[in-house]
Amino acid sequence: MANVYIFDMLRVPTGKLGGYYKNDIPENLMAFLIEELLKRTTTDIELEVLLANAIGTQGNMARYITLKSGLPEGTKASTVDVQCGGSYQTIRLASALIRTSGLPGFLVGGMESNSLKPTRIYHKNDERYQGEEHMAYATFAPNSELTLQDSAELLGQKYQLNKSELQAWTVESHQRLASFAGTDLYQKYIIPYHKNKTLDQPLKSDISLKRLQMVNDKGTLVDSTTSAHYHDGAAVLLLGGDDLIKKGLTPIAKIAWIELKGVNAEKAPEGAVNIAEVLKENNPGLWNKINLFQVNESFGVKPLSFMKHFHVDSSLMNVLGGNLAYGHPYGASGAIDLMQLVMALQIKKQKFGLLTAGVAGGFGAGVVVENLV
Repeated sequence: MANVYIFDMLRVPTGKLGGYYKNDIPENLMAFLIEELLKRTTTDIELEVLLANAIGTQGNMARYITLKSGLPEGTKASTVDVQCGGSYQTIRLASALIRTSGLPGFLVGGMESNSLKPTRIYHKNDERYQGEEHMAYATFAPNSELTLQDSAELLGQKYQLNKSELQAWTVESHQRLASFAGTDLYQKYIIPYHKNKTLDQPLKSDISLKRLQMVNDKGTLVDSTTSAHYHDGAAVLLLGGDDLIKKGLTPIAKIAWIELKGVNAEKAPEGAVNIAEVLKENNPGLWNKINLFQVNESFGVKPLSFMKHFHVDSSLMNVLGGNLAYGHPYGASGAIDLMQLVMALQIKKQKFGLLTAGVAGGFGAGVVVENLV
């Protein structure tokens, strides 16, 4: 089977809802990243673009981006929506195409703006029409009363987590990112769209457990202190096969495994555990090689449940911080998390890393990367 490599990766610092990018459309963030990435790629290569978005203006946003970023008019571009699993799907599809199409390179990832989220309205003849300017996004189980927050609460209860350990993990996530933010490696791959906005806006360097314990605004496991909030951001990766190596490019990592698995939609957050079970059962040799783990932190219950289920030491999990600290812009989140894992492997001088996520709508998404630096 042909190899699939990561040759470069870039993202912008994540912004809060109404923050850094309150007036910046997500297409512009992505076009900026592609322009900057191409400046770093001296080889002239044919590229295809696969990008994810969940709550934008619909249509083929990726095509607009390719034209705005100066890519050739003939560049193929497609936009996918798998909610917060969108970036995984772009990587998965690109990997398959690299192995079969002969096209040397793909730009993958995603972009999202909660700040500019458009209002969608059901048609008056739609049975879901409520006579108001609102339309739900198709993220949940049909005919279910459970929200994602409810599902995350149930996951935390299943693994007998408590509020104190979840809040302590939130603090740990911020502290780990704070130690990494602004370093040379951080600045290599995380570049500002606005010159004076260089760090992830959600990061709280002065966070403390005492302050979080004072909030406790729901009396439940899942609340504002243990969940990622609403964010804007974009991330892009350059993927390719052996042909790009022949053209003089040097890969930084290799995609060793990638998979999506449908799971019970009412237990979507548990997909972060379920997909790892798929790897462990079907490829135990690769599972046993994993050195570091990155689990999406849209809810803190995900990485803590993963650690309890697989008996993973916390020092190996989200070692440079996670979404609780750097945000969760849905369509971009998987690419951002993968970047964080690749950088952690470089810093810790480790070989293999596993990234997983439980995706809205009922999916587990997972990627194994091999560090080549």
